[in-house]
Amino acid sequence: MSGQTSSDKTYYVTTPIYYVNDAPHIGHAYTTLACDVLARFKRLDGYDVYFLTGTDEHGQKVEKSAEAAGVDPQAFTDRVSQNFRELADFMNFSHDGFIRTTEPRHAVSSQAIWTALKENGHIYLGTYNGWYAVRDEAFYAEDELTDGPDGKKIAYSAWSRGGYRDIWLVDVETGARLRLTNDRAIDRGPVFSPDGKTLFFSSDRTSINNLYAYDLASHTITQITNVIGGAFQPDVSPSGKELVYVGYTAQGYDLYRL
Repeated sequence: MSGQTSSDKTYYVTTPIYYVNDAPHIGHAYTTLACDVLARFKRLDGYDVYFLTGTDEHGQKVEKSAEAAGVDPQAFTDRVSQNFRELADFMNFSHDGFIRTTEPRHAVSSQAIWTALKENGHIYLGTYNGWYAVRDEAFYAEDELTDGPDGKKIAYSAWSRGGYRDIWLVDVETGARLRLTNDRAIDRGPVFSPDGKTLFFSSDRTSINNLYAYDLASHTITQITNVIGGAFQPDVSPSGKELVYVGYTAQGYDLYRL
């Protein structure tokens, strides 16, 4: 995130404030390097630069990582945050500040923002029930869930990978992920069969988008359409007996019997 005001030639750039649930890796170094390049260039261009990085030390993921390591959460975050600080020094990044969300200055700022929002009526007490995946920090709707082979709730999700989209199954209770595809899978309406045993998705595994079925028990993928122009947007019909999809050859909807 960065911004500038041309009138006074100031420039602010920050890395993501990194999670401390594990040790830093090459992705952290790469992201900070990109911000460092911006900061150094702007300084050469005459800007007054403030370059910030730091660590985010709150959340259930951090708590669970500390528990798994058998240490107190604060001791765990102290250790891992120091690893990030040492990485920044080792890489000779030109950051002006390093912030930790457990620092008093961060707490004071957060409290001030909270108070202002509350006083303006933007915060109120309420309740919400749903399936929450700690690792994804996200709620999943009922229509995104099915019962896995061991009876646990699982959901599909999709993550970018070099501009592509892969489809994964997520154990909602543990956050464990299982990659179903290794190609340019389309993140457009993957759906479970009515019995919860199959996940249907569209993908250009053969350079042309077609529909595929992933069997949750055998972990096998089967191509179920062979449409020259492509097949997209799978959805189960209201009766639960057909898989409805857009077949581009017919410029309309086709049905696949479940």
